[in-house]
Amino acid sequence: MNIALDSLLLGIVVVLAAAGTSFSIISYFQIRTRELLAVMSVFLIFLIKGVVITISRLWYTILSEPIDPIILVFDVFVLIVLFLYSFME
Repeated sequence: MNIALDSLLLGIVVVLAAAGTSFSIISYFQIRTRELLAVMSVFLIFLIKGVVITISRLWYTILSEPIDPIILVFDVFVLIVLFLYSFME
């Protein structure tokens, strides 16, 4: 897979994770349920993962291997499902 598509998938992961984290934090402070706390923590984990991978790609010292595109596609799929689940609740 080429670098442009790899970067696009990584950008989608970071944007969806940031949006999901923001919405779930706001919702958690309004409703305060355990389900929202779990969803918020998952979004936060994806956000941290995306930011770490992005920073490591910029400096190329932490991550010397290319990112597996299957992992990024799976991340995008999971984030979309979580994003839709948080809006349905």
